[in-house]
Amino acid sequence: MVRSTITTQGKAVSFSVDSHYYLPLPNANKSIIFDGHFKDSKFCVAYTKVVHDCGYHDVMKWGTPSLEYYDNGNVGYQCFNYFNSKDEALKDYNARKKLTRKDFTKTIAYADVFLIENNN
Repeated sequence: MVRSTITTQGKAVSFSVDSHYYLPLPNANKSIIFDGHFKDSKFCVAYTKVVHDCGYHDVMKWGTPSLEYYDNGNVGYQCFNYFNSKDEALKDYNARKKLTRKDFTKTIAYADVFLIENNN
């Protein structure tokens, strides 16, 4: 699945995501966010790190180990931070909305910063 959105720097970006990518839509299932060890957390800050996924991996060619180049394009990895205090969650949320990429990584952008409240 491909997601198109605006980065924290205000630029359009498209990236691949898997079927577990969470968007806080009105009927979204929050149980996938607040489960396991985090079921008692009150707030979650979600953000997406967009990476250009390319490099080399080991393959066998004619019985000889070799490196093969791959390029999966832009891929979004969703990250979650959990909080019990709304003030702490808001501080993290406001800071994440200003994230910028670092030149020494494969990260090309940050996007989809959400503050999610556990209503259970």
